[in-house]
Amino acid sequence: MFDRIVAVVDHDPILLSELDRATHPFLVVMEAQIPDATKREEARLGIFKETLDKLIDRRLVERAALKKGMRVSETEIDQGIESIAKQNNITTAAVSAEVARTGMTEKEYRAEIAYQVLEGRMVFLLVQGKIDTSDPAPSARETAQKKLAKIRNEWIAKLRAEAFIEVRM
Repeated sequence: MFDRIVAVVDHDPILLSELDRATHPFLVVMEAQIPDATKREEARLGIFKETLDKLIDRRLVERAALKKGMRVSETEIDQGIESIAKQNNITTAAVSAEVARTGMTEKEYRAEIAYQVLEGRMVFLLVQGKIDTSDPAPSARETAQKKLAKIRNEWIAKLRAEAFIEVRM
């Protein structure tokens, strides 16, 4: 089977095989939840579009982090997985089993966790001094989360505006 380019971010291609791997876990869940074939196809197309947008954003964020010399260590990835297990009151082995159930490999999952850590660091740099996190009230926390999301989305929009992006789907 021939692979093809589904998008280009500056000179960096995103291949159909990469998009297929990234969408697979979501498609597994969606197919179990939507019995109607027509609705499943609509959902599948939506998942492909949303995932491609996320892959484009990922390329941009990784490039920005690389420019700042940021890297994520294996220890930080392990800590991220342990944190996910703790938040869900399960073991790290149970996290690995759930990841495998969706068809994602351990290597792919660890890369996803590394990316989440990297993006978190980049966003933290952006929001330093702009968001008050000292107020423990739920309404204050909700306000801070909304402001954080707004700052992140504006940053991603800026990265997108500064890059050449061509979608070929």
